[in-house]
Amino acid sequence: MSDKELISRIQLLNEIKPRQDWVVSVKTQILGQERIDRGRASINLENVFEGLIARMFQPKLAFVPVMVLILLIGISLAKNSLPGDPLYSMKKAAEKGEAVFFVSEQELPRYKLEMANRRLEELSKIAEINQVKKLAPAIAEFQANIAEAADNLVKAKEVNMKEIVVETRKIEENKQKIEALGIIVGETKKLDDVMKQLVEREMKSLENQILTEVQGGILTEAKENYEAGQYSQALEKILLLSSLSYSE
Repeated sequence: MSDKELISRIQLLNEIKPRQDWVVSVKTQILGQERIDRGRASINLENVFEGLIARMFQPKLAFVPVMVLILLIGISLAKNSLPGDPLYSMKKAAEKGEAVFFVSEQELPRYKLEMANRRLEELSKIAEINQVKKLAPAIAEFQANIAEAADNLVKAKEVNMKEIVVETRKIEENKQKIEALGIIVGETKKLDDVMKQLVEREMKSLENQILTEVQGGILTEAKENYEAGQYSQALEKILLLSSLSYSE
């Protein structure tokens, strides 16, 4: 084959085009792999830390002491983190681990409300240092905690009413302080509905009781709070009423 013929055949190769279906297939595979790689790179840190906390309580693992040390250091560093901070996922994972391993079933409703109060405290800190970008994630965290606390109250077989009143009153007070700064954290309707049901249940239990004049006055105030939608105040008065001796 002469040089001229060889050059001519090579030029013909340049005109060959791959099939369209083959191009699409290869492109899909490449882009799909990129998505997989990105997905692997964006593993939820909170899930990772939750897994480490769970493994920490498996004593058969030889590397438990190392894991404990790593977790303790991480939790210590994350303690003061705020929504939007890199270590905030570890802080949340630590709270979930605490709830699972160190909080009894009876104490869980109070603990969940306490977490909602912590979210409000975080919002207060964000407002204090004027980190506007963190407001939205902090409000979302508060709303998620409030919903979880309400669900937990509904599921609870037994609750300490006094503790529930203390924590819900804190939530109301902290919420008012934050909203006084112009930060609207949204409604707490789900929790309000649960508290309303608790008040109604406690009032119903008093229907057949003979009350003294003082107790009757307290019950009247509780009903006024209930009508005004002030359920924690109403429940607080009912608890006061229950602490007094009933008439014979």
